[in-house]
Amino acid sequence: MTEPPPRFAAGGFDADAYGATAGYPRGDRTTFFDTRSLVGSFSHFDAIFPGRLVRKAPVFEGAERTVDDYLARTPTTGLLIARDDTILVERYQYGRTDRDRLTSFSMAKTVTAMLAGIAIGEGRIRSIDDLAGAYVPELAATEYGRTSLRHLLQMSSGVRFSEDYEGHDDFATLRANTYRLQGAGGPSALIPFNQRDVPPGTRFSYSSAETQVLGLVLTRAVGRPVAQYLEVGLLLARDGHWRGRQLIPTPWVLEATTVRDDQPHLKPGVATPIFGYGYQTWILPTKRRMFLLWGVRGQRIFVHPEYKLVMVNTSVQKTSHDLPALEEMAALWFAAVRWHAASAG
Repeated sequence: MTEPPPRFAAGGFDADAYGATAGYPRGDRTTFFDTRSLVGSFSHFDAIFPGRLVRKAPVFEGAERTVDDYLARTPTTGLLIARDDTILVERYQYGRTDRDRLTSFSMAKTVTAMLAGIAIGEGRIRSIDDLAGAYVPELAATEYGRTSLRHLLQMSSGVRFSEDYEGHDDFATLRANTYRLQGAGGPSALIPFNQRDVPPGTRFSYSSAETQVLGLVLTRAVGRPVAQYLEVGLLLARDGHWRGRQLIPTPWVLEATTVRDDQPHLKPGVATPIFGYGYQTWILPTKRRMFLLWGVRGQRIFVHPEYKLVMVNTSVQKTSHDLPALEEMAALWFAAVRWHAASAG
């Protein structure tokens, strides 16, 4: 079977509002969330903020819709669906191509968790139940430093941290003191968040600060920056196995993408009204194991390990909360899953 070639389009949903007539201009550190700058900014984020290069690795609302319908209705910059080594769909809009580095946002949280699994497999981190302060002494006397890596991975530290993306929450403070370079960064960026509301391991509460702690732990444990070469989606679809090597320990991937019976606060419908949570990974409420990498404003990677099926979607949603867009994206994913099940016989 010959793989279909990628398709590129100069336009896209509401293209004029996204800056099509100006060639999709890139914003700066203060304007990168302006609607007119989203396409240019999200595909050149490393030119706005310092970064490290990580090399690459249906029926809806009662009507039958095609992939073309989906693209025409959503601000998707890139869409890829792959089964094992075969690319089934590859599309781009708004003048983006397969050579652009498209922003992942919080999808990188799942990568951080998998790198922690590699570090434990290599003996660089002794135990998932070690306290973060054992690796980052500057945090040893703080509530985050007194939290285990397990509870940080599960967003269950119990430390108070608000994250609603409205510009005045704790996340805005953390963002200013890290990649926006308005503070010293490093461990000092976490010092303001030092009040524990509930015991660790008892309540799920989404917090980018917990990933920041994990990133510092990893950096100290491995002695180099976290950024590494990982072809993330297909690597996870194969439960950490890639080209003859088990890069991530299989037990780690399985534990990272399932919820144990003794951790009911992480189950789908409890952690959130729909999704459960593993190690920095969203878990779908399905009988077969499926999970999700989730970044703000429409960045998603869906993974079905049994089918070795992956869907990657990058987007420029105008707001941080767009439930209809997520519902349509999920409908496309489950259509791909049903297609695979039918074709496999």
